[in-house]
Amino acid sequence: MYLELDGQGPRYAQLTRGLKQAILGGRVAAHSRLPATRVLARDLDLSRNTVLAAYEQLAAEGFIEGRVGSGCYVAAIEALPAAQPAKATTRTGAARAPLAPAVLEVLEPRRARLTLTEGRYHQARRMFAAVGNHVEALHRSRVGGLTLGDLELGKWRPLESADLAKLFAGKH
Repeated sequence: MYLELDGQGPRYAQLTRGLKQAILGGRVAAHSRLPATRVLARDLDLSRNTVLAAYEQLAAEGFIEGRVGSGCYVAAIEALPAAQPAKATTRTGAARAPLAPAVLEVLEPRRARLTLTEGRYHQARRMFAAVGNHVEALHRSRVGGLTLGDLELGKWRPLESADLAKLFAGKH
């Protein structure tokens, strides 16, 4: 689940508003399981108590229901639209062109290779979150035509002219 806090007021209230907007906007379908409080707290860099307070507020307002031993689920509110993919827009609200398709290869039960030929800010994390999964680690092996090879995690190297040509090949 992708949420952005609005920066207005206490964090639990920001999270409550963000979740409520996701539910009312149809980005989270009725009966969908919400992330565990510890997971959401970690993903948003919040305290667990902040997430608990937001979930309690949403439950009090009838947006979510807790199930003992199972977690919290979006309530079946008749006015809720069915979940649909969000329309891609820029920050100014202008429509964006759709991205090229991604290729997902499941390597192991908790490991996959996702090949993106183009993407936007946190695209891989947002794709996995949209289906209720959490990304624990990412590894970029190539940028454009430039293969990163044996470059160690957190290391860098100067780009040479040939590297720049590979990076910008096919760009206008």
